Amino acid sequence: MLEQAVSQSWPILGSRAMQDVLKQIGLVAATPMTVLIRGEPGTGRALVARVIHRHSRRAGQSLVQVDCAGFPEERLNAELFGDPQGTFTDSETRRIGCLRKANHGTLFFHDIGHLGSRSQAQLLGVSHDAVTQGAGGEGVAGVDVRVLAGLDPRHAVEIREDLYFRLSEFVIALPPLRDRLEDIHELVVDFMERYAGHGRTSASMIPTPDAMEYLRQQRWPGNVRQLRNVLGNALSLACGEPITRRMLEGLLNGSAAEE
Repeated sequence: MLEQAVSQSWPILGSRAMQDVLKQIGLVAATPMTVLIRGEPGTGRALVARVIHRHSRRAGQSLVQVDCAGFPEERLNAELFGDPQGTFTDSETRRIGCLRKANHGTLFFHDIGHLGSRSQAQLLGVSHDAVTQGAGGEGVAGVDVRVLAGLDPRHAVEIREDLYFRLSEFVIALPPLRDRLEDIHELVVDFMERYAGHGRTSASMIPTPDAMEYLRQQRWPGNVRQLRNVLGNALSLACGEPITRRMLEGLLNGSAAEE
């Protein structure tokens, strides 16, 4: 029953690899377990976090995301626990930390592989429980959050071992698009329907069979995000006509094809 509800939130699940992801989400969503979502950029780590939260017992509370990529180490403490003096905001207004914002809800750390060693040590305490001393000596005793984390597998070696094991009570591994090319057609149709909802496309603008085959031949290093962006750009070039292979070749080679 839960798996059916999850599939309604995330409909592009045709391949066996994505069916396995669906089952894993269904198993863990309603539990209190910490979840590590492993996947390359563009595979949908943040989307999985949203689906898990939406089908958890905390669904009525906040889902707060902390983007760790390029995050200055001196800022993490204030981001988590708050900034009483407005030190990092150029304001005298007290900033509420993410832990309190996510109280009784879910806290998602996106791209934890980008955190430095000092920030990882801070996150280690938060992932275990939220009873930690914050900036300015303010504690967050009594804060109750469920922790989810997203990790690019290529940065896994940069995570300290104790933090990795703390975050990986349950691991969901998202396959790259190149390993589920059978989903390309379904993804393209879904994106076209979404653009149609915004008045940008119609059924007549679906890529030609030759163009669709070309899409299935690509490696997609940017995964689903790259596919979506390419289709959006192709729609702008198509001007109401079907998307052709020539258009896609120009876009994927970094420049629009001459018509």
